[in-house]
Amino acid sequence: MASHLREHGIDVLLVTSNVNYLIQRERTSRPNDMEILDRDGVCFVRLKTPPYRGNSISKLWNMLSFKRRLRRCHRDFPGPKPDVIIGSTPHPFAADEARRIAGELGVPYVLEVRDLWPRTLIDAGGMSRVHPLVLWFARIERRVCRAAARVLTLLGESAEHFRRLGVPDQRLVHVPNGIDVDLLPAGRSVEEDGVFRVMFVGLHGMVYGLDTMIDAAKLTARRRPDRDVRFILVGDGPEKSRLMQRVADEGIDNVEFRDSVAKRRIYEVMSEADVYVMQTRRCAMHQAGVSPNKVYDYMAMGRPVIFAVDGPTNPVSAAGSGLTIEPENPSALADAVIELASMGHEERSRMGERGIGYVLDHHDLSKLAGRVAEALREVTGRSGAAATHAG
Repeated sequence: MASHLREHGIDVLLVTSNVNYLIQRERTSRPNDMEILDRDGVCFVRLKTPPYRGNSISKLWNMLSFKRRLRRCHRDFPGPKPDVIIGSTPHPFAADEARRIAGELGVPYVLEVRDLWPRTLIDAGGMSRVHPLVLWFARIERRVCRAAARVLTLLGESAEHFRRLGVPDQRLVHVPNGIDVDLLPAGRSVEEDGVFRVMFVGLHGMVYGLDTMIDAAKLTARRRPDRDVRFILVGDGPEKSRLMQRVADEGIDNVEFRDSVAKRRIYEVMSEADVYVMQTRRCAMHQAGVSPNKVYDYMAMGRPVIFAVDGPTNPVSAAGSGLTIEPENPSALADAVIELASMGHEERSRMGERGIGYVLDHHDLSKLAGRVAEALREVTGRSGAAATHAG
């Protein structure tokens, strides 16, 4: 997104933690509090924060440490004073400190909502609505929403949620996740070798309920012993070691785990698949909409997608590019895999082509960047702007 914003005359400084939340490890061992990098013309500032494991107190400490580092270091960031500051919500403390710094510098503040806090703690984490952490996050949510000149949200069904927080529709801008068309491979055909490959790519975490996929692999092997169907899980995350141990303990021989790879190489790995799986556990939070990166990557590769997410947002159904099943249902997933494996190659290809057309129309990052650029220019009143994004 930052690279495409440059095409619209907007320079972006991205401020992040040095801890990669997907694998929960530090991305650098340098002792400095602040590291400055250039990636393809985009300036990154990485702030040193303590690593963490799982959803423990160490994760909360990591979040608070980022807020503290941001407060202490922001005046040492490279470049001129920003024209606008965007606070993002992988966690609420980043967005709140961005709000405070925008006020200190006297520049407009824009909120980017990637995750709904504290709703995530309630719906996905099972916390009580009167838990102290929930009440704390709710106070931050109200504060950042009131302060924001614009709210950029990934979640297409979240307007009512923000109205309750005092954000009128004219301040809300829907910007879903998208794909970088420049990274897509030129050829996206599937090689026919007698093996039918079902692939999941992404975080091996609780939210995706990957035990369902392993259960479906066992059922598929029993229901279609005559067909070589392999389930491939690509990525890393806190659940991966447990899932691998389960597969080993149960002797499941049609499930394969692959390491995560860099974004520029992921399409090379994905090209092996015949069908992809987009699944999550049931979660009331999804009623506000979902916008997972991986489903758009899947659709852009021209393969059918099995979509198992409980919510009103369903790009696979909208495009006609796959099958929709209920989440956390191994039998339904196995049936969907068998149905797609039994289809002719041409029928699956037609599904895939519809998916490509849909994401190019609705989820091309260069087009989405134009939507963000327009919002930034509206709040700055300038034909060009420099943006700092903290999150």
